Amino acid sequence: MSRILKKIKLNTFAMILGIIVVVTVMTWIVPSGSYDRVEHEGRMMVVSGTYHAVERAPQGIFDVLKAPIHGFANTAEVIVFLLVIGGVLAVVEKTGAITAGIGAASQFFQKNPKLRFLFIPLGIIVFSLCGATFGMCEEALIFVPIFIPLALSSLFDLGRMHDRSHHLDDVVRPQNPQKSAGQFNLRF
Repeated sequence: MSRILKKIKLNTFAMILGIIVVVTVMTWIVPSGSYDRVEHEGRMMVVSGTYHAVERAPQGIFDVLKAPIHGFANTAEVIVFLLVIGGVLAVVEKTGAITAGIGAASQFFQKNPKLRFLFIPLGIIVFSLCGATFGMCEEALIFVPIFIPLALSSLFDLGRMHDRSHHLDDVVRPQNPQKSAGQFNLRF
């Protein structure tokens, strides 16, 4: 990587603003068009082969400033759900329940290596049921930090798969030997 790229530190908000500005400029360049839509089984579907040009609607500076507000308003339910779940997980993490659960599940898979193949199918089933019952899609991202240490401690790290000396202690360690065995610290 060049020296210039190493010195540049991009802010997330600056990157998002840059994308919004590029897309706004493209509304002045790219021709506008639309497809016809029909309702099929309660869902709006695009009709294939019905593309036609529509009147241009180039965006101005005020449209750029209003775009994030409209985006937040349209996805407010998902944003609030993620904030609430993130807060709940932070509180539960402070109690040590998540790390203890990860440690217990990891120890279970360490003691029963023949059942290790159930880890991924059970995770898929749980998240599929959540998606089917209450529509959890992008909300599943919040659980990634929970499953990464569990997968690593259960030998699902393909980089270390060949090394059979990799045990639970490499990923999850007890906080204090005098405390109960159910309390763990995650080490990344």
